[in-house]
Amino acid sequence: MSQIFLLTGENLYQISEEKMRWIHSFTDKFGEENILRLNAKGLKASELLDAIATAPFIAEKRLVTIDGIPKMDKEHIQQIEKVIHPAVLLMITEPKPDKRLSATKEILAHADVKTFNIIRGAKLTAWLQQAAQEFGSSIDAQQAQYLVDHVGEDQMLLASEIQKIASYAFGRGITKDDIDLLVMLSAEQAGWKLMDLMAAGNTHGALTFARELMHRGESPYGLWSRMTWVIAQLTLVTACVQDGDANPASIAKTAGVPFPTARTLVPLARKIDSQKLARIVEKFTDADIALKTGGYRSTVDATDEVTALIDSCILCVS
Repeated sequence: MSQIFLLTGENLYQISEEKMRWIHSFTDKFGEENILRLNAKGLKASELLDAIATAPFIAEKRLVTIDGIPKMDKEHIQQIEKVIHPAVLLMITEPKPDKRLSATKEILAHADVKTFNIIRGAKLTAWLQQAAQEFGSSIDAQQAQYLVDHVGEDQMLLASEIQKIASYAFGRGITKDDIDLLVMLSAEQAGWKLMDLMAAGNTHGALTFARELMHRGESPYGLWSRMTWVIAQLTLVTACVQDGDANPASIAKTAGVPFPTARTLVPLARKIDSQKLARIVEKFTDADIALKTGGYRSTVDATDEVTALIDSCILCVS
């Protein structure tokens, strides 16, 4: 049985949860004194080898954790298996191992690798339902999907939000009103909603929503960047829809658009008027060029300048 374990994958939440599960288990069984936490950044080979060669302190096991794969030469990495104490377990967490490095190749060759992938769809909503129960509440599949649509698929962020909402709704089911009250749209979702309001010609709604986002802390520069990104993605998705392809998975592959983005923008692409989209693209492209080249000036304050530019574009195309 391997004494070296590598936790990897895109799902940072599950990697963190697995690491903490190990640490809590070891603390309960063998004491905090038998856990050593290291960081690969700046870690010397001698420090690592000494750490894993040290026997447990009056206990059966000892755990050494490292955040990241140490940047060491092949010979030092190969010594790990030779010097590690029989009662020591080495756990390395590295979401994206660089397989070009010799150290990574050696670790992958000798470690018990556990990969944590992003969960989506029914698995993600089922996890949210389970999490709500653990926090003393409940949420049905429809409201769980509504929460995902609001926040995105980042499980770390969803964990924080479901805990907050479940605490508020303790002892009862979570409703759409609870989510609307307590959850702020992710930056990406906010960009989609703003574009939807503009495409529908809801000028007042779009202006109000943009001001609300900035009031909540979104910088004008961040909002402008998000708006231009959404327009670019919408243009790609709309071109596919107009060519007869309304399948988000197919669009994601063809247009190079992230699947969640394609899935969200397909309904908007189906209903948006092509001439309106062309006006939006033209206005925002011209304004973006002017902003970046100094051709747009509204006030002496740069932040106010971008805010005024956002208002101007919304008024022009809505």
